[in-house]
This record gives sequence, structure tokens and C-alpha cells, in this order.
Amino acid sequence: MAHNKDVNDLDTFNFDPKSKNSPRRKSDDNDVSPDTSGSITPASLEDGRGPTSTPPLNIDDACSTMEENFAWPQSWKAWTTLLGCFFLMFNSWGLVNAYGTFQSYYLQNLLPGKDLLYLNLVGSTESFMVLALSFVVGRFLDAGYYRYLTGVGAVLVTISMFVLSIVNGDGSYGSGDYGLIWLVQGFLLGLGMSCFFVASSQGKPALSD
Repeated sequence: MAHNKDVNDLDTFNFDPKSKNSPRRKSDDNDVSPDTSGSITPASLEDGRGPTSTPPLNIDDACSTMEENFAWPQSWKAWTTLLGCFFLMFNSWGLVNAYGTFQSYYLQNLLPGKDLLYLNLVGSTESFMVLALSFVVGRFLDAGYYRYLTGVGAVLVTISMFVLSIVNGDGSYGSGDYGLIWLVQGFLLGLGMSCFFVASSQGKPALSD
């Protein structure tokens, strides 16, 4: 019985971790004030509040706040900038996506019997030029040379498309020149499109002016 009494006495005491020799009585859970510092208390564990208690997020209120703060651009400059960015993207990555049409025409008319590996190389070169030179073009855009990049890209893309129609002779069956097609459409056209690709997305901040 004495042993059980000692155990019960131990259950009514806690030991301070800083001083193991100084026992203290347990405080009543009802006396524990709500915790506002983020620490875990017996009361917070019993009612399931945990370390902190935050109000639930109201999705409807958040959406209504975003709608109130959003405003469509009113100036004509913002909308023309958006239209210009669309055409820049159309003449950069849009031409890369359209290469499948060129490849079908090359395979059926200008370069019949040519291995698909070589034809795919033209489109791959376009993609490589656009993506690989993006960090260089982006640096020039940050320096404020967007007008020069747009002008250089417009000249290269225009010349490349015109020269592409010349290097294939009269366009008759089997008259295509693969080397010139790769040089003009893969390299030169890809170089011009790389000037457009980054500029088409970097022009968006102008909408907030």
C-alpha cells in the first residue's frame, strides 16, 4: 500500500526540466489561459486547436476582392502592345509549330525519298535557335534594345521566307536543295525568330502602365 501511495504522489507532481530537484504541483487545466504565442498547452490539445488557431479562408470573399481590384487596361497603347506581342509570338514559335506543313511538302514534292531524319533536323534547328538564344536576347531586352531586336528579327524572318522560295528552283518535283533549306529555314529563320520569342512575352508588363 505504501508503494501505491508513493506512485500516486508522483502522479500529482511535475518536475521542472530546468531544475530536477524542485517539484511543482500540476495546475488545473481549467486555469490554463488560451495560448496566444503559438505554444502547445493542455487546453489547446484537448479542444483540438493545436499550436495556432487561424480563421478559415472564405473563397467567395477572396474572389470578390480580386474582382474589385482588377481593372482592364484603358489606354490604346496597352491594347496595341498586346496585339503586337501576339504577332511576335505568331511569327516565332508559331512558325516552329507550322514546320510540319513544310516537312510534308518537302517530302512529297521538293525532296522525295529524303530520309525523315534530315527533314526533322531542319525543324530541330529552328527550335534550338529560338530556345538557345533566348538568354542572350533576354539580356538585350533588359538593356532596353527591344526596338533593335524587333527590327533585326523582322528583317531576318522576312528575308528568310523570301529566300526559301528561291533556293528550291522552280518548285518542280525533286528540285529542292536540302543544304540550302537547312541553312535558310533552319538557321537563318531560327535566328530571326529568336529575336521575337522573348520579346513577345516581355512586352506584357507594358499593359500595366
